[in-house]
Amino acid sequence: LPLLRGGAPGQPPRRRGYIVSQYHSNMGNTASYCLVQGRLKYVAFGRALNRTFGSYGPQLFDLESDPAEVTNLARTRPEEVARLDALLRAELGSGENRLSPDGDPDAIDAAAKRLQQATFLEHFVRDASRLRAQWER
Repeated sequence: LPLLRGGAPGQPPRRRGYIVSQYHSNMGNTASYCLVQGRLKYVAFGRALNRTFGSYGPQLFDLESDPAEVTNLARTRPEEVARLDALLRAELGSGENRLSPDGDPDAIDAAAKRLQQATFLEHFVRDASRLRAQWER
């Protein structure tokens, strides 16, 4: 229970003032990372399949004035994007489950994709050479 509350036994929970989430899917071409602080929601993406989709830029939403997240404010508020991106990277680069010492979303996404591929090969592929030939097309 202390870990769920964010502190050691007998210590108050750690309050950060923001919420971070990350999503990795074996069906998606990139990971997504989200940081919500106050009324702002910042979304960053890992490495995209650039040959197919191009790159994904950051997204910034004001959840109070735009709860449906329709208007991306990232281009008009670059100082907020930079501040929230630094906060996100600091969070992603800390803790026991970090996959990148500096919290780089691209490096984390690449590591997650390698783990997903290894898991797929281990559990679902009888002849990996055939699958590798397909991937290299």
